Amino acid sequence: MTNHLVAPYVILMSEQAWQDLDAEQQALITQAGADAGDFYTGLVQDSFEEQKAAMLAEGAAIIDINAAAFATKATAVMQKFEADGMWSEGMVASIRALVD
Repeated sequence: MTNHLVAPYVILMSEQAWQDLDAEQQALITQAGADAGDFYTGLVQDSFEEQKAAMLAEGAAIIDINAAAFATKATAVMQKFEADGMWSEGMVASIRALVD
């Protein structure tokens, strides 16, 4: 629906440990992380579809939102946070780069 409750999972390691790996090992870990992310996203989507079907069967009404309009409003808020110093300079651009 809004995708605002999808929990991120991350792989963490120290910079030193990362630098101690050779390029092939770094590539394998990076690929494994991407594969795990795709797998997790599939699980979330499957679960959502099951839950949505159950809710509809019980008579729920599901209203799809205009995600583009929501994103536009959210971007304006993020830009204000950055301008007001609540977020680091360049954070909005970094976030947009992830989405685009």
